[in-house]
Amino acid sequence: MSFDSHSLKKLQKIASQLPQPLPNNPPSPNSKYPNSSKPRHIVETEEDPEKLFKELIKVSPDGNVPPHLMARLKEAELSLIAKNRQDCSIQGKQSHSNPHIKNNESTLYVDFKRLLLEEDDAD
Repeated sequence: MSFDSHSLKKLQKIASQLPQPLPNNPPSPNSKYPNSSKPRHIVETEEDPEKLFKELIKVSPDGNVPPHLMARLKEAELSLIAKNRQDCSIQGKQSHSNPHIKNNESTLYVDFKRLLLEEDDAD
């Protein structure tokens, strides 16, 4: 495909007016957020799901939370659940070695079962 000299000059002029691509600066591998020099809001840094939820409610005037912040809240909740499960499994391994903890667990189980039976009798 060839252009006449007039069309070629027009294309070159248009091309020179197009925005130039920005230089590609890869984010630092040590930083989760590329613009770490800016102070971030607590909504971006909070890891505790309960505190994060409270902060989201504070910053939302109408109660609507953007999807990316809801995803962040879910991520924080899932990491807390995983941590709790890990802690429970460690405690479970320790309870097998300690008979006092076993007795306490069985007592709690019996109390819970009794409460369920009392609840059934009340209905």
